[in-house]
Amino acid sequence: MTVSEFQSRRILRISIAVAHFISTTPEDRLSWEPDGLNGAKGRNIFSMASEIVIVNSLVSGLLAGTITEPIKPSEHLPPINFVDSADAQAQILSSGETLADTVRNMSESDIENVYPHWAGPLKGEILIEMTYRNMAYHAGQINFIQILLGDSEFHVPPGTWR
Repeated sequence: MTVSEFQSRRILRISIAVAHFISTTPEDRLSWEPDGLNGAKGRNIFSMASEIVIVNSLVSGLLAGTITEPIKPSEHLPPINFVDSADAQAQILSSGETLADTVRNMSESDIENVYPHWAGPLKGEILIEMTYRNMAYHAGQINFIQILLGDSEFHVPPGTWR
């Protein structure tokens, strides 16, 4: 297995996991914002899903060469307003598949190449890892929100443990 194939599989598995965790959250709680300290509000699941789709799409475009200028998502791209849980899941899976396909088609030298990023030039390997960590981070947050809602069940995403 090549490095590109390995990374591609990781991306697919984590996008499947995030979509599954969204599917196991009650629909009416996907836009719920947990209360924080001193009146602060936590992020809702739809907000996290929007970030995942935007980051996956931007990084895929950078790695494929279709985006050539650094774009800071929070300053240049509006959040995605999902219709419902199924829409969020579909967009996460689609952005994950697109990113995974892009990564799968990269050579080892492509992975070592430097790409424009709003935080400064980054190697492909860092951009790939960034997207994976972003999805894994939000998967954990979604699971924590489920715990806050009283769901202590361990939801095993289908097809991700093979």
